[in-house]
Amino acid sequence: MTRCPTHGTLPSHLYVHVPFCVRKCRYCAFYSVEHPGDALLERYLSCLATELRLVMGPQPPVHTLYLGGGTPSILGPDRIARLLHSARSVVSLAPDCEVTLEVNPETIDRAGLAACRDAGVNRVSIGVQSFHDAQLQWLGRIHDAERAIETVEDALAAGMRVSIDLIYGLPGQSGDEWAQDLERAAALGVGHISAYELSYEPGTPLHAERPLPGLPQQAERAKHESEREELFFVTHKRLGELGFVGYEVSSFARNVEQRSRHNLATWAHEPYIGVGPGAHSYLGSGPGKDAASRRPQRRWNLPDVESWLSALDAGGIPPFGHEPLTPGQVLLERVMLGLRCLEGIDLEACERECGAAATRGLRRRASRLADRGQILLEDSRIVPTLEGMALADRLALELSADED
Repeated sequence: MTRCPTHGTLPSHLYVHVPFCVRKCRYCAFYSVEHPGDALLERYLSCLATELRLVMGPQPPVHTLYLGGGTPSILGPDRIARLLHSARSVVSLAPDCEVTLEVNPETIDRAGLAACRDAGVNRVSIGVQSFHDAQLQWLGRIHDAERAIETVEDALAAGMRVSIDLIYGLPGQSGDEWAQDLERAAALGVGHISAYELSYEPGTPLHAERPLPGLPQQAERAKHESEREELFFVTHKRLGELGFVGYEVSSFARNVEQRSRHNLATWAHEPYIGVGPGAHSYLGSGPGKDAASRRPQRRWNLPDVESWLSALDAGGIPPFGHEPLTPGQVLLERVMLGLRCLEGIDLEACERECGAAATRGLRRRASRLADRGQILLEDSRIVPTLEGMALADRLALELSADED
């Protein structure tokens, strides 16, 4: 059996990609395969156990384990329990390990959620998206609002930490409808809400349906951008009134304990391992003698379930890509992620990873944004204001640009 080489600091976070769903939603750009049969799901579980043995090896306890997709709940509680058993057979889970399962309401019931809780899942992320049936149908979701509410209530009854996903910016969606969704979500008693703007990702049906660029479309998109910013501020304001703190551009929690520890680790640039077809990993600085081998790396399994299965059936490493990151790329990533988060950019970490000169330049550029009220410049952090969060991607390019 060929073992995947390790690289640098051993990650304490694990992501498992379950690339299957009942029906792919019109807006979804994540890799997934529709309508998997039992034979394919069983083969997936077997190969996943092999990949875990190849890539994990001896290491410190895992502090977060995230089952994403696709629709991980399509596996069913028995297979989810076996998946978690495979993970525990390779690595130890910290006593307080956050184990998150992404859930589609139509693929699991109350008994299934209770069984997942008994197997070790302690947090679920439920893809509600909307409490309006017409909007759910337009998005291509397979559940209705009533089923979504039942699933949330079932997860809470099972003793889970519960997060729900909602989407705003749908065509024809009124501000009142969006406010109703936020209020309905908060009233259910969940501890976490992820509120995402609808995006038209290349390769999705929604993207294909957009009109070709032209002057009328430019005007329409400018109007949409203005409406998007307005809904962004409405979201943060209304959820704040409902007792939620926006600790990231799209993430809101009732208290610190309800925040997604897995996502926080990713945003803080902590190393993590991803397994499954299409899964990504971030590997910290390596021990090599030359500069390139010491660089942090992005690594990803190719999004092809058949080649992934074939390689692991033969005991080999599945096809993957990788990219060593330059200090400039690391700086850009830290800035882009930090500007999206309430905690901001850790300047001491930037200096360790990117050098003192690059960090001094970052501070100089940040002072201009501070004068514009878009960030707060502290001794060891650059912290975005809400206005800065709304413009995070644009400001990240400004902060990461080479000096004039």
